[in-house]
Amino acid sequence: MAVSFIVYMLWGGHSLIALAIGVLLMDVGLQSTHISNQSRYFALQPAARSRINTAYMFAYFLGGAAGSYLGTIAWAYHGWTGVCAVSLAFVGLAGVAYLVGKRNPAS
Repeated sequence: MAVSFIVYMLWGGHSLIALAIGVLLMDVGLQSTHISNQSRYFALQPAARSRINTAYMFAYFLGGAAGSYLGTIAWAYHGWTGVCAVSLAFVGLAGVAYLVGKRNPAS
């Protein structure tokens, strides 16, 4: 996903082909992340799948809403580059959360 936002930031505002490549990369990254998250939490407690899925999807859409809100603010102040920077910040935050979770597998 980070690569897609770098493509967006550098060339997406000026080239339709770069925009299409960035969208494709972003979709592949997002779908891969979503599937790996679901397979990971479905393995936690099979009896609680629906409750866990509800919590996951709530957090998923809450993150989407926060990203939309911050993206519009970034657009107002910094345009296309600001939107891509906010997106990269979210990807970086997800990477940090992954590394912290990997370091503490008990949680």
